[in-house]
Amino acid sequence: MKKSILLIIIAMVFTQVYSQEWEIEGHEIKVKKTGSKLTLSWDHSDHVLLISADTIYPFNTGFDFAFLLFEQNGKLGVVDPFDLYVIAEAQYESFKLVDAQLPYIFAKENVEYSVLMDNFQPLFKEKFKKIQHLDTPGYSEFLFLVENNDKKGVIDLEGDGIFILKMVYDDIILLPETSLEDIRFHVRKGAKEGICGYGNVILKPKYNEVKQIVGDGPEAYLVKKRNKKGMIIEGYKDHPIIFDKISFVGNAWPSGYIIFEKKGKFDVLEGDSQLNFKPRFDKVWTETKDGKEILYMSKDGEISTINL
Repeated sequence: MKKSILLIIIAMVFTQVYSQEWEIEGHEIKVKKTGSKLTLSWDHSDHVLLISADTIYPFNTGFDFAFLLFEQNGKLGVVDPFDLYVIAEAQYESFKLVDAQLPYIFAKENVEYSVLMDNFQPLFKEKFKKIQHLDTPGYSEFLFLVENNDKKGVIDLEGDGIFILKMVYDDIILLPETSLEDIRFHVRKGAKEGICGYGNVILKPKYNEVKQIVGDGPEAYLVKKRNKKGMIIEGYKDHPIIFDKISFVGNAWPSGYIIFEKKGKFDVLEGDSQLNFKPRFDKVWTETKDGKEILYMSKDGEISTINL
């Protein structure tokens, strides 16, 4: 008799230790844990969900949608709290809401990230090893640099979410913006460099070097092929890639002057000039006198000047 009572007590203690019950606030879902199993149910329905999990808790997004995350062997899965079914099996390491304004989620699975929509379906078929936010004041606040297999691209998660630069580049650098409307990226494929805008290629990556000319004028770039340099101005006539050296003096682009050098001969053009190069000078240099910078131009011994 005493032995039977003892066995009953042990069984009751075992049940209390290995069987727990609680309710998930806000969803009126009852959870019963027995061993490694969780049973989810409602009072008003016969429908139940049985899953293998260690625990389960809400993942509130701040939007009209919400989910339950369950943990199983260190991995996370997702349950729909309204219909009680498993949306995603326990295969993820973490979930992070992209932003309080966006219905997108970064999900980490092993060493890769996916961008998921509010139904936990992938927004892109591609997965990413790295996701880095790009700070673009005055433009979209939701541009991200993404990378996988040593290739980089750029996604915009504002609105429907799109790739604005495919993951085909070896390097992408966000350039300083010269206007609120335009955004530019310096891109590299192998050893070749180019320029891209929002979803479009401005300069194909075919140059040995591309440098942005920062100023108040139209977007402009110094480009180099082999040992020759040129200047490309968006919407204007280009200065061909034939020069040994191109330099700027005076005020910021396009208010100053551009010095072109070719085979030991020089020309000086105003920044916004559409004129062609002419070998007008034998030597060009600058000096500072009385606190003022002066541009000197010499041809056949005759010197002319421009106050900068």
